[in-house]
Formats: sequence, structure tokens, C-alpha cells
Amino acid sequence: MTSLPVTGSKAASAMTTKLDDGLVQFFVGDDVREGSEPVTFERLWAIAHQQTRSTAIPAQDAFLSIGLRLDTAQQPWQYYCTPKNVKTFASTGQDGVHYSFLSLASSALSESPVVMTVPMNFHNQNIVVAENLYEFLCLGCRTGYSNLEVLADESLLEDSKAFTALTDDCYGQSLSKLELMRLQVLNDAFALTPIASLSNRMRNLQSAYLTQLQMGEVVPTVNRRSHGRIGISQGKQHRPAYRSSVWLRR
Repeated sequence: MTSLPVTGSKAASAMTTKLDDGLVQFFVGDDVREGSEPVTFERLWAIAHQQTRSTAIPAQDAFLSIGLRLDTAQQPWQYYCTPKNVKTFASTGQDGVHYSFLSLASSALSESPVVMTVPMNFHNQNIVVAENLYEFLCLGCRTGYSNLEVLADESLLEDSKAFTALTDDCYGQSLSKLELMRLQVLNDAFALTPIASLSNRMRNLQSAYLTQLQMGEVVPTVNRRSHGRIGISQGKQHRPAYRSSVWLRR
């Protein structure tokens, strides 16, 4: 992290974060006070820097233990199933699952809907999980963010322990001390609470935003000669994401 001087009436600091694809600069306030500031992507990065300041851990990995590896939110990831009109801001660090802001002209980045892309879930690879960053962070405030994959898995919906754990009043019993600590940091900083009526919320979000996802023109095919590894078939239109949503079929 490199601090740079910033002029202006309000004291602030500029953080330059080095990621694999270059340098990204975020301007944040000097202090990160619990629950008293707007929930923004820049502030999330500031908290990540705070958590790793005296360690060798990169700031982007501050919350990796709870399934939230931060990215730059500059462009979509280059998966065939990632919508083209999004900006990827985080991933779980497992199986290519990643989270992106849906680019809407009328919304600031942190107020944009959040899309979860699950490349290995071929029947339901994209689902809108939140209307903004705050709601997204609330989704994982009990079990972490890797567990949000349950929202895209039709076999684990609503009546499963994995689903109900997302809205439990208590933290997940299977979490380690480090995971509990990281969750508590985010919960305290942003005043996070579980989402009420989660099933209805998911249906409403798909109805409102899923048809706005712009998909590319490639589809995956399973190459039997490669023992089930995924190949790419060129020249075919990817079926619209909204047609495969388990929430719109319910």
C-alpha cells in the first residue's frame, strides 16, 4: 500500500493497491468508523487494508477466509458465462465463482445490483443476489460468501440447512475462529443483518434485473475425449440467463 497526498477541504488518503493486472487507486476517509459511513466499495477496500496493515497478507485477501477475495471492479471476468455488462469486484476463491456489479447508467457502483456467476453450475450460472453492495454484504453476514452458491443450486433451495443458515440469528457453527473474526469485522463496520424473506427477495431481484444481463456468443460443451473437461463451442448464441433461473421457474 502506498499513501499519496490529497488536497481538499476534507482530510482523505489515497491508497494504491497492486493487483495482478496493475495498480488501482482508491480514495478513502482517514478513519473507518463502525456503522457511521456509507457502504461503498472504496470503504470495503479501506477496511481490508486496515485488517492486513501489519501482516504479509495482500489487502485483496483480507476476507478470503470467508469467501470474499476483492477485485478491482473495472471490467468483467473473462469467463464465457460472465455477463458482458458487469464489473467483477470479488470472488470466492473456489471454482471460479465471482461477484460483479451490473452496470446501470443510473446507479453508482456500490448502489448497483450484484450478480453471482457460478461457472460450474451449468443450468443456472448467473443469479442476481442483491440490489446493492450493502444487501450483498448482508447475505453473507452469518455464514460467509462461499455459501451463497446455494442460491444457484436448485437441489439446495429453501428447505435445506445451507439455505436457512443464511438468515439464521446465530453465526454458522462450523466457522473457525478466524472466520468468525472476519465476519464480525464486516458486521460491525457496516451494521449488517440477515435478509428477511430471502426467497421472495430472490424472485423479485430476478424479475427486476436478470433480463438486463448481456451474454456473449459462446457456450460450453463437454468434450468426452477429454474426460469431462469443459471445452468452448464457438459461434453459438448463449441462451439468455433469465431462462435458466431457478427462481423464475418457481
